[in-house]
Amino acid sequence: MRHLLGSGGMGQVFAADHERMGSQVALKVLSSFAAKEPQRVARFLQEARALALLKHAGVVRILDCDQVDDTAYLAMEYLEGQSLRQWMQAQARIPLSSALAICAQIAAIMVDVHAQGIVHRDLKPENIFLCPAPSLAADHRVKLLDFGIAKVPEGQADLLATQVHTHEAKLIGTFR
Repeated sequence: MRHLLGSGGMGQVFAADHERMGSQVALKVLSSFAAKEPQRVARFLQEARALALLKHAGVVRILDCDQVDDTAYLAMEYLEGQSLRQWMQAQARIPLSSALAICAQIAAIMVDVHAQGIVHRDLKPENIFLCPAPSLAADHRVKLLDFGIAKVPEGQADLLATQVHTHEAKLIGTFR
């Protein structure tokens, strides 16, 4: 592992080297606290399944996932850039053309995500990543991150082992 990239309610994300592939990855590790709860482990592994189903240029790519003893992890493509939140905070004034170009990318990605039967359920500026792309109208290429609480389609044989249901009275996601 190289260094910490970020942390959230389920765990931490590190920049790391994938020794066998010889490339840098983003390694998301489930916290030891969350790893003690089977429902959280299942939801974590469900994120890997959702990402594997998507295979979309606008969604972070999953490279590997596993659970070894009490440690569950996802290895994802390493992205250069910043979150939409960081970008917005760094702007003195956001040009309308840039805002519309970013929103158009997000909308197009979400159309394809929903066409696969997946609902993100935690779409916020922290989960939208902007990769430098000077050839695009907004100078950024959007990547969606963190499908940890996504709703995935039911009944697919490869998803049954990690299918997680949210009860009606349960609140998940970012409330503010």
